[in-house]
Amino acid sequence: MFTAAAPTHSVFKQMAFGDKMFLFSLVLAFLWLKFSLIWRFFRFCALLDGFDPPEDMPRCFANTVSIQSFWRDWHASFNLWIVRYMYIPMGGNRTKLFSILPIFFFVAIWHDMQLRLLLWATIICFTFIIEIAITLFFSSKKNPLVRQLKRSPLVWRHLRVLGTQFGLIELAVANLVGFSIGTDGAASTTRQMFDSMTLLNKVITVFVFLCVAVIAVQQSDQKAYEERQLKIKYGLH
Repeated sequence: MFTAAAPTHSVFKQMAFGDKMFLFSLVLAFLWLKFSLIWRFFRFCALLDGFDPPEDMPRCFANTVSIQSFWRDWHASFNLWIVRYMYIPMGGNRTKLFSILPIFFFVAIWHDMQLRLLLWATIICFTFIIEIAITLFFSSKKNPLVRQLKRSPLVWRHLRVLGTQFGLIELAVANLVGFSIGTDGAASTTRQMFDSMTLLNKVITVFVFLCVAVIAVQQSDQKAYEERQLKIKYGLH
């Protein structure tokens, strides 16, 4: 009942700050758990029938280090379809910045023809482009600033955690607009909520996102380390 009633704008305005923050986390967790159970059930049925479809939700919604990796692992089989039949025919990595807009608007319309989903696609595209630009900047091997930052593992790790933290906040806001709050007063509701936050509330919110980002980066590094060890073990490096 709580998750069904709370997303409406009128009810949301009457909620206390603690309830709003709980709702933000609960709605995202509910979406992830719902899709994960549905898709894994039908994947299990496919396995019984002799087919081995890809895992649709290979990781938790909060366990991501970038917006790109989040969408790669959210409904992964649909992502594979998008890559094969839209992304590659549209130019692949060469035209990535120009492919994002039509792809996400197609995904929004694929879900439903609603204004809130088009707004969701717009937010995702805007932040996606920013992330790609930042990634290209920090992946440059000729930039002296980047080389200097990478010489300090601690500083480089903190920068990655900060980027992950901003990405998680963006995903939370975009998905709540697209699949919960909607467009009716979404901006004013979000602004009023943060305006009403006390300093302690703001510190706790930032700290929670920071902890999640640290865990996500650590898990990503551990996975990369294990993959390198396997390549060394089997002579694939």
